[in-house]
Amino acid sequence: FFFLMIRRPPRSTQSRSSAASDVYKRQKQTCMICNGNFCSLYWNCPGRARNYLTLMKDFPVKADLPDNIFRGNQFEVELLRKHMAKKGITTKDIFDFVFKNYIEKGRFKYVLNKAIVMNHQGNIEIAIEPDTAICATCFQNVWFQIVFRYRKEIKNELEPPFNTRPPCYYGINCRTMTHNRGHTEKLDHICEQTKF
Repeated sequence: FFFLMIRRPPRSTQSRSSAASDVYKRQKQTCMICNGNFCSLYWNCPGRARNYLTLMKDFPVKADLPDNIFRGNQFEVELLRKHMAKKGITTKDIFDFVFKNYIEKGRFKYVLNKAIVMNHQGNIEIAIEPDTAICATCFQNVWFQIVFRYRKEIKNELEPPFNTRPPCYYGINCRTMTHNRGHTEKLDHICEQTKF
């Protein structure tokens, strides 16, 4: 008699779909910016904690711009607020503009380098897509770069003479922009630093 022996794969062997599913689940638990782990998306928990994980496309945007959105440059904050009030633009409109024109098209990256963060060592670029998972704390930093990108885009729409100001060499990292009104009004600081 001959017996046909069928070898079964070890129980630990995973199919490709199963392995892919595990990767997806890990992504659902980890913030793509800080790599912190959260259960809010994986278990569909409500965002009751101070810090929680949400997909980029689902983040709630607060109704007003925070005073520190441009790192203490109150003149630029008020200038943008006036523009928004005049045009009837909300913070949700700003988010939607960048989302539609950059994030959905794969053209938005969260950037950390010395051109946008003073004295930062190295260069970090993280692609932000609609389904990118980000924690609430890190979203505040991403939100700054969203507003920063929007403000750069609409510079020409600002009221004269502020729509034609030349850029400051030190851009958003300028130390003078927070306490010298004349300097702040004369030069545009919503730009990257170009002089080091």
